[in-house]
Amino acid sequence: MSVPTDSMVVLHVDDDVEFTTVAAELLEDESDRLTVETVSDAETGLAQLDGGDFDCVVSDYEMPGRDGIAFLETVREDYPDLPFILFTGKGSEEIASEAISAGVTDYLQKGGGVDQYAILANRIENAVERRRARVRQRQAERRFRAIFDDPDKLISVVTPDGRIRQINDTTMTYVDADREDVIDEPFWETPWWSEVERSEARELTQRVADGEYVEFEIERSPPGRDRYVLSGTVRPVTDESGSVVAFVASARDVTEEVERKRELRRYERMVNTMQEAACIYDADGRFALVNEYLADFYGTTRERLEGRESNLLPKVRAQYTDDPFAELLAGEREEVHGEVDGEFPGHGHEALEYRLTPFRIDGEIEGVVGVTHEITELKERERTLQRQNERLDQFASFVAHDLRNPLNVATGRLTLAAEECDSDHLANVSDALDRMEALIEDLLTFAREGQPVEAVEPVALRPVFEERWRVLPTEEANLRVETDVTIRAAPDRLAQLLENLIDNAVTHGGSTVTITVGDVDEGSGFFVADDGPGIAPEDRETVFEAGYSTTDEGTGFGLSIVAEIADAHGWDVTVTDSESGGARFEFTDVNVT
Repeated sequence: MSVPTDSMVVLHVDDDVEFTTVAAELLEDESDRLTVETVSDAETGLAQLDGGDFDCVVSDYEMPGRDGIAFLETVREDYPDLPFILFTGKGSEEIASEAISAGVTDYLQKGGGVDQYAILANRIENAVERRRARVRQRQAERRFRAIFDDPDKLISVVTPDGRIRQINDTTMTYVDADREDVIDEPFWETPWWSEVERSEARELTQRVADGEYVEFEIERSPPGRDRYVLSGTVRPVTDESGSVVAFVASARDVTEEVERKRELRRYERMVNTMQEAACIYDADGRFALVNEYLADFYGTTRERLEGRESNLLPKVRAQYTDDPFAELLAGEREEVHGEVDGEFPGHGHEALEYRLTPFRIDGEIEGVVGVTHEITELKERERTLQRQNERLDQFASFVAHDLRNPLNVATGRLTLAAEECDSDHLANVSDALDRMEALIEDLLTFAREGQPVEAVEPVALRPVFEERWRVLPTEEANLRVETDVTIRAAPDRLAQLLENLIDNAVTHGGSTVTITVGDVDEGSGFFVADDGPGIAPEDRETVFEAGYSTTDEGTGFGLSIVAEIADAHGWDVTVTDSESGGARFEFTDVNVT
């Protein structure tokens, strides 16, 4: 026979073993919900209670050792709400009163027939059901309190006519009022609602009273408090007949979520309006948001691309020893940039310049913003220019080599001729050969200094200028260095630039010329000025051209080399008058550290 799911286990304690055996059979016959275990004394009964799971205790009064009342008092110490029925053959008002004082659940006298067992079975079932109902009620109350006292939720219980019955502590932190000011007040008149919203709140209350489930959102900027947004529901509570007996208003603070959505929309607008391929990667390296330009690179739509993995990130990561993407997410880097090649369904093979930065919402890193710029044509032009520079360098070296051989021969022959005869013509030949040697050196320098600078480093301007000054034949010339600026440059090329400017000043200003080095206004670069004759305004556009010279001794390459070195660094160079009327060369767009 199967045991009912609502079965009850009874412990029957009586020193008459034969009686308890018969009583157990009769009780189980009366109700198939009852299972009866029997013991013959209170001590054994206590041991059984400690080791078992019983729903009710039935006990005799008169027993050896501990009587029924003493047994009841001991049971109540550990099991205060366990049903305990005193079933005894000795009855008196005194015993009944004592049993009630000790906390007995019920009191029943033994009878001569079987009818008493039907009564006892009924009382056992009723006592157990009441206890189970109390347990369920306490559990429900605990669950309710756990929900109602949730520190992250605003909860109110409202009567069917719309008055506040209960309101939790969390809710009270969002209203400028005391609890007694809102209890029993109409729901629509609580400080939750502004004056303009109260009619809507009253209509909402009526809709819930009619059985409707309603959602709402409140946004507030109260004086002396940060703006907040609450999102919640008001739902009806019905009885078994379907009638609304109360309703519950609950809400939670969604300010951060709303701000996050707004920030995402702002970034989305920013990404979508960019004229370059741009996206936001999530923490797993997948596309969280892409714009049309990027989708075009992949030959698909934004909707299909979002959620997919990027084929660019693995190539970027391969360029580093550590994982730059993980470092961006961890806040260990603020930017990662570089160049990478890739195959893209919408464009084929492309060279890209990329820039990755952390994507933050409310200061928290949520992903990575990626911007890519297609530089295929630029890279091709750079490669073409590099090949041209290499060919120019090879050509210059070849020409210089082939010129130096006959030049050396001519110089040697001139020396021999000078030993054999004395002629004024030999001095002119010597000057011509020296000029050819200078032209060859300047040709090589001009060809090489125009190539792009590949590596720069911080260089203090003063020591480089002073070192060049010491090794050059400056005779009685004067140097005034009025700057301690440090710039990013290639040291050897900067030294060549300064050397040519010094040589130009001495050549045109004479042996006593004064050269001044200083800062350009607003810290954008530096200048080199002299107090020589200066450069006429009509010549300032041509002084940097190769081959241009105002003296017969010059090669015409000195200032053109200066311009080439400046251009290789990305600097702008202009010439104007110095304060003393000489020449002043200004270098701007210089990376000053």
